[in-house]
Amino acid sequence: MHYFHVNQTPAGDWVLDAAETRHCYQVLRHVQGDTIHAVDGLGYRYQLRLGKPGKTHTPVTVLARTEDPHEHYGRVEVAFPLLKHTDRIGWLVEKATELGATALHPLLTARCERKTLDEERLQRLMIAAMKQCGRSRMPVLHPLCRFADWVKQAEQLPALRFIPHLDAAEPLSAYPSQLAAQEVLFAIGPEGDFTPQEVEQASAAGFLPVLMGNHRLRGETAAIYALSVVKGAKGY
Repeated sequence: MHYFHVNQTPAGDWVLDAAETRHCYQVLRHVQGDTIHAVDGLGYRYQLRLGKPGKTHTPVTVLARTEDPHEHYGRVEVAFPLLKHTDRIGWLVEKATELGATALHPLLTARCERKTLDEERLQRLMIAAMKQCGRSRMPVLHPLCRFADWVKQAEQLPALRFIPHLDAAEPLSAYPSQLAAQEVLFAIGPEGDFTPQEVEQASAAGFLPVLMGNHRLRGETAAIYALSVVKGAKGY
């Protein structure tokens, strides 16, 4: 089944935006009055009737709205660094969406070479990934934040917080019951790993240092590995 992404305007109307309108009418050849299926990125699925297409959006009528029971497993969050190559950041965000992440935190760490982030591109990738894999909930993409400032906000994050790094003594596999039962966050480091000072800051804020096996992983690989472990533990 093909899903579209539906938005609600501040006035309360439901619409397909310009990109969804083009795909709906020009690619899939739908016409006004057709019934389509959609998701809103917040955990709900819709049956919609198409209105008259416009240049910026298409109004739709909601025929049915149902809560998706498969999207309510609590918070599963990932903090990721500004990797050197933008395609790797895009790949990480796309796969994190497919694997059930509920929030993404882009971070500027001491060893990041990149300083800017194309958030609009990442939003488009998340919408496409959500529709492709059949999810109805899309991760919240938080604003870019410096690592030291972000760690100070730890009380707003899930209580089970991990910071994987190469010098950690305990493996992630030591926490199977916690991963299954609790909301969780992983802070993934950049090329070259977190600095010792960053690990100390995170540990003081309640992050648990863990090792992800005996081999060095790229940042995007570590993020996807962590989410795969959580998905398996929680069974969603």
